[in-house]
Amino acid sequence: MDKRYIIPATVLVILGAIILFLPPKDNTKTELTADQLYLDIIESTRFISTDEIADMIIKRDPSIQLIDVRSAEEYAKYALPGALNIPLNEILDDKWEAYLDQEARTNVFYSNGSLRADQAWILCRRRGFVNNTIMVGGLNSWVEDILKPQKPADTEGEQEWEIYSFRVAASQYFLGGNQVQTSDVPTAAPVVKRKKKMVQGGC
Repeated sequence: MDKRYIIPATVLVILGAIILFLPPKDNTKTELTADQLYLDIIESTRFISTDEIADMIIKRDPSIQLIDVRSAEEYAKYALPGALNIPLNEILDDKWEAYLDQEARTNVFYSNGSLRADQAWILCRRRGFVNNTIMVGGLNSWVEDILKPQKPADTEGEQEWEIYSFRVAASQYFLGGNQVQTSDVPTAAPVVKRKKKMVQGGC
């Protein structure tokens, strides 16, 4: 098999297994079918890069909410600026629904890698929640790409050098004196979706 297809194929197998072992469907709520969920899973639009996240944090973009799905202990040791901690094992708790099922901001799930964030996304999408994405590679990629960027080879093109230049500046921002503290980036209160009332009668 071509090496380029090994990782995507492995990811699809893992995600298929996750779907297989999802909790039983709650018939009291409108949830996606397995077919609908699979079609959403194979869409690349559910991913967002570490570069995009770094740029949004630096610009204090109010349109995103970072959600750390690791344990509270892991979150306490290190988290991205402004991130909200919703451990994966609590992701279906009703207390978080107003944060996860809303249309005001785009949630960005992350963990150490991509697996737990992927699981969180699948669980939320199955319940019909929108505006949820995944930071590609999680904190492992964040460290490699943003905090410790590797200098490209002299033969690389202009685009690679532009990316490197951005990452060096971002690294200085997050590790230097201008590092954003978690308390500096406010977590907005959830915007609760209200169901439309049916108007009875006619003119």
